[in-house]
Amino acid sequence: MGLILIYAVLLAACKGGNQNSDEVKPKIPDEQLSLEELVIRKVESQLQIPATEKYTLSIHKGQFDSDDIEDALVLVNRKQFALDEAVRKNRVKNQENIGYTGNFNFFFYYDGAKNDISRPITITSSASVPLKINIENIQTESYKDFTIDYRIMESCYRNFYTISNGVPKLVFQWGVFDYEKSDSSKVTYFEYATGSYSLAKDILVYPGKMITPLPKNLNNDFDYKIEKDGDLQYLFFYNPNQGKYYTKKRD
Repeated sequence: MGLILIYAVLLAACKGGNQNSDEVKPKIPDEQLSLEELVIRKVESQLQIPATEKYTLSIHKGQFDSDDIEDALVLVNRKQFALDEAVRKNRVKNQENIGYTGNFNFFFYYDGAKNDISRPITITSSASVPLKINIENIQTESYKDFTIDYRIMESCYRNFYTISNGVPKLVFQWGVFDYEKSDSSKVTYFEYATGSYSLAKDILVYPGKMITPLPKNLNNDFDYKIEKDGDLQYLFFYNPNQGKYYTKKRD
């Protein structure tokens, strides 16, 4: 999965009581920071996260382009911010009804060659469920691509990304499961196959079966495991000229 580091960024750290409150320490240049320090600085700055906010951040290292230098993906969840905003705007009941869906989950791309972090990419989704990443070889065996699962109430969706010109590019998306209607639930199983149109692998979509026990409240976060449960439904091939996946029309 490529998971390297997970932080639970807590409330502001205590400062030493003997420090002079008027003393201003010089800012350490970005190039002198560790990856983890640089990520926290950039994330908190770009998202304007105050020192009092509790949020979660995870760093996933891998080689995501062809320059042979390790890169990283950074996932950020701001659940506390979502809860506090609902209280502040007197919208708790409304947010509960929509599963606290909004702009509370983000990811960033760290380019190892440039030692720089991208602007935040927002995935509108449930604040109570952090993004889930899976790192794969899809476009080529030479470097990595990745998928991100995100939740909206009783449903889960998967975005497929590749890094193009130093920027994460969305090339495909599909539903993973949908339990919004109890009488018509839908679960999907994915496979990859040798590319039929280009070097990039085809994405095969099958009906799936959830083999993980479901929680009573499907709006909550839970680990899920899916197995194949039927014949091939769709084959999607990658068109490099368009930079996206397509499927052939059925007869």
